[in-house]
Amino acid sequence: MVGASLDEHQRVLMVELADDTELGVTEVVRRHLRWVDDNREVAQLLLGVSPDVLRRSLSTPVLDGNRRFFAAVADWLREHGWGERVGCR
Repeated sequence: MVGASLDEHQRVLMVELADDTELGVTEVVRRHLRWVDDNREVAQLLLGVSPDVLRRSLSTPVLDGNRRFFAAVADWLREHGWGERVGCR
């Protein structure tokens, strides 16, 4: 259940990323907060358990999907100048 919820949440967040940087970030934050409100128990589990415990409890496909999600978000941020703005590379 947690893995499926996490996958779906990340899929929806990727859809919210827009060509306009400010709009994309704003929509992702709004959608994430709505998800937390709608999925309090899962959100509490994901945010309240240590990362090591969470990693051990999720399947390899879910963990791989999580890595792909964060890599895609990092790519989107770089494509929209994030690294240049905060001095990251």
